[in-house]
Amino acid sequence: SKAKGIGEITFGLKEIGFQATKATEREVVLRVLSETNWNKKEAARRLHICYKTLLNKLKKWQVRPTISA
Repeated sequence: SKAKGIGEITFGLKEIGFQATKATEREVVLRVLSETNWNKKEAARRLHICYKTLLNKLKKWQVRPTISA
């Protein structure tokens, strides 16, 4: 049996956990990028992931640094 979601959409516990993990991963990556002033090499080192993996995540999420005035 699946838990009821919004309206007629149903979400299983596994899917809810998967989505929460993805959201948390994105938040952590963006926080580390902010802390390193978008130094991707340093961010990848701090996250213990390879640089190319970080680039792939950013491309997948369509994330770019924001330009502050």
